[in-house]
Amino acid sequence: MEQRDILKDQLDELGRVMGLIIGNFIGANPSEAPNLSVHECNQQMKDELDIDIDRLVHSSDMVCKQFFAKRAYAAKHFDHLAAYLFRAGEQFLIEDQKTLACQYFSKAYQCVLSAEEKTSTFSMKREGLKNKIEKALNRNQ
Repeated sequence: MEQRDILKDQLDELGRVMGLIIGNFIGANPSEAPNLSVHECNQQMKDELDIDIDRLVHSSDMVCKQFFAKRAYAAKHFDHLAAYLFRAGEQFLIEDQKTLACQYFSKAYQCVLSAEEKTSTFSMKREGLKNKIEKALNRNQ
């Protein structure tokens, strides 16, 4: 019982920190912090959440799945991570780094699939993001 409470607290903290980092990246709270670059957000994810985005994005699909399987993420955490990866991919498209953008889109898609595996609840927001990712991948490959 006590371990379950500790795990729940850790997952809540993970979601809170991930939300702050992603919120700063997309400018959800511009009064608190300026928009962060992808590289700054990736470093914060690594430092604060032990999620090495750069390594994850450049890893194979199998390594990525193993990484996700090791983590006790809830569907909402995968949703947040997918949204971040998608937005970062869009940023790389703007910077004319198509290959890197597609890698981010691909990992975002894997996050969406992992979220779908974690829950039986249908999410319109997740489905919308999944469609955006598929369109981005089809346009840029």
